[in-house]
Amino acid sequence: MFAFLISDLDWDRTTDWLATHGLRIVFIVLLAAIIAQLMTHLMPRVVGVAVSRQLLQEPAEDVKRRAETISTALRNTVIVFVFVTSAFMILAEVGINITPLLTGAGIIGVALGFGAQSLVRDVIKGFFILLENQYSRGDLITIAGVSGIVDDITLRRTVIHDDRGVVHYIPNGEITVASNRTNEVPASDQGPGQTH
Repeated sequence: MFAFLISDLDWDRTTDWLATHGLRIVFIVLLAAIIAQLMTHLMPRVVGVAVSRQLLQEPAEDVKRRAETISTALRNTVIVFVFVTSAFMILAEVGINITPLLTGAGIIGVALGFGAQSLVRDVIKGFFILLENQYSRGDLITIAGVSGIVDDITLRRTVIHDDRGVVHYIPNGEITVASNRTNEVPASDQGPGQTH
């Protein structure tokens, strides 16, 4: 039976397909893997250099933590984009019409976009909080009507504890004004004409 199946195969068409589409698929897979490896190894270094240049006065531990958070978010975004693009390219090489898939993905993307607006807003706001160094762990801040010491900062939320020891988890998208009182000048140290 196996010999019968082999004899029915059109070897010329199969070898032609492998020589064209097969090689393209291998190239797409290899390119995606190379880009993923580059993102894994280069993104932390590039972001680390950029963040350390901007935060010269900050402790090394805070600089490293901020760089890791930003580089992880950027790396994951790029890798997901590369693999999704590669998957669609491979499907097209196999001969599958990807137009309905792209349309469906677009509709799902719009639906998820409406449902995840607050999450996207939190992440974007968190990215700029970290990038601009608005506050760091250990700072005394007031955000979203809550004052306390910063315990943790991620792209999605800021964790602070107030003077009663209550821990507050605040989504970054809810932060419209951030007041950092860590380096606040005492009233007695203010010069003439200066007010609080």
